[in-house]
Amino acid sequence: MFTGKDIAQAAKKDLESFFENNAGFVLNLELDSNSTQHASVVGVGDKLRVRLSKSYCSAQVSGVDDLHFFLFVVSHEIAHYLHAHKDESTIDSKSIEAFADFFGARVMMPLLTYGESFIKIYEDFQFKFHGGEVLNSIGRAVSKLAETLFNNSSNLYSNRISRVGHCSAGITSFLDSQFHNINVQRSMDILTRIYNEGSLPEIFQKEAA
Repeated sequence: MFTGKDIAQAAKKDLESFFENNAGFVLNLELDSNSTQHASVVGVGDKLRVRLSKSYCSAQVSGVDDLHFFLFVVSHEIAHYLHAHKDESTIDSKSIEAFADFFGARVMMPLLTYGESFIKIYEDFQFKFHGGEVLNSIGRAVSKLAETLFNNSSNLYSNRISRVGHCSAGITSFLDSQFHNINVQRSMDILTRIYNEGSLPEIFQKEAA
């Protein structure tokens, strides 16, 4: 059984492994925080860090859908961390959060595809890597995000349908890079898989009008 902390530590290990040693890149994590926010980026300069709450770190990750959900959360914060985001206004916040949804998905996908720790976690879950099945599971994770963390009325964030779109665009963008081309049909197939999972069809039907 894995926990949210295991997912965060795996992300740290694999992301750091993508950099050359002489780059000196380090992903600073503050784990088991008493913060009421599940996940955030705090500090500046050398003290910049991704802070994860006790509830995030202790949460049970019981399968690949949970894995993708928790990795979405930490990858969103990694996107903020990599760009040292600092919002100055409500408009700034909406733009920055939209970018972090998109770029966080771009961070998540290479971690899942090439990260040795995540390949091992897939094996431990006895999950045979298959592009379609991965996308289906990611769709269920996005659905859970839409039902929970994205489902709020804060004016600092886009609405949850837009946030689902930002995350999905990050996934299609990664695959465009993987295949070295932009293929509209492939992107539509990916979006169809994601948007048909979990409660997303009902959410779109109810709120997209």
